[in-house]
Amino acid sequence: MSNRVLVTYATFTGSTAGVAEAIGQTLSEHGLDAEVHPMHEVTDLTPYDAVVAGSAIQAKAWLPEAMQFIEKNRAALAAKPFAAFLVCSTLALRRALCGALSQSGRSAPLCLRPRDADAPME
Repeated sequence: MSNRVLVTYATFTGSTAGVAEAIGQTLSEHGLDAEVHPMHEVTDLTPYDAVVAGSAIQAKAWLPEAMQFIEKNRAALAAKPFAAFLVCSTLALRRALCGALSQSGRSAPLCLRPRDADAPME
């Protein structure tokens, strides 16, 4: 086995590409031959020993391009090690906005915390 790993992704704003690049870099630093490509450029999984696939989340689901990639390559993905990741910036953006508002002494309905402070924001 040559330890050749494909890291592929579908992105909406570019954030998922950055995460995929970071994953590829980490795999390379650990001795694997990692290649990072957007899903729309991937035509054959045969050269790869493993696949890592990721997508941005939109409307609580992977992007259609990512779902199509998984469906199209289902058999090939089932035959080799496979990992998946997702990128959802909604929670991070909300926390950043609420933090900034809090520092300025203001608030917004989306920043109201539930009664149980350990519960996740809805």
